[in-house]
Amino acid sequence: MQKHTIKAVSLAMLLAFFLAFWVSPQTVRADDTSATYTLNIVKYKLSDQQLQNSTLPKTPTGSALTTGEAKDSAGNILEHMAGVSYQIDEVLPSNDKNAPFQIAPGNKSQTITTDSNGNASIALPAGIYRVTELSGNGISTPAAPVIVQLPMTLQNGQTVNNVYIYPKSSVVTVSPSNPENPTNPSTPTKIPNTAGNISSLSPVYFILAGVGLVGVYGLFIKSKKL
Repeated sequence: MQKHTIKAVSLAMLLAFFLAFWVSPQTVRADDTSATYTLNIVKYKLSDQQLQNSTLPKTPTGSALTTGEAKDSAGNILEHMAGVSYQIDEVLPSNDKNAPFQIAPGNKSQTITTDSNGNASIALPAGIYRVTELSGNGISTPAAPVIVQLPMTLQNGQTVNNVYIYPKSSVVTVSPSNPENPTNPSTPTKIPNTAGNISSLSPVYFILAGVGLVGVYGLFIKSKKL
């Protein structure tokens, strides 16, 4: 009887152990490449002045800005920018101070492009990534590459799985080739003066006046003889 009791208690304890392990929350390690995280790129149109004065975060964050939060220093709402492409590469720390990160072995570059809302997202396994903004599509000078670690640990110790970055680069301003009111030195902007210069016509006036006086004098002499 006692042996059966011991076996029952041992079986119950073993079952309780497995149940506790099964239902307990599992912690995902940062080096667990089976888990996926999300990298979000949010792009806004910035002028040269707005490039230095805006409310956009300067470093990766764990939350997205609302439309009303993305402003310049004058309080103007920033406009999203579509069609900007970014190259994503996995990197590893290096011992070279001039190049602190190197391309990871087996890296497969991926390119994503912002949509009409200026957003581009990609799911990635845990690791360190370099985000490179590509030139073209209205970008005059691409933003400096950004290094992002997934998942990312905030200063308060919180770990975030969704990371947001806000690349800053000025936008090309294209001048219209045919403005509505072009100013061309070769194109007259006033009605030309076709009447001539008064000083250049003075000799003509004197000749006509002389002819008129001679005619009047001739008529006077003729009438006197009559």
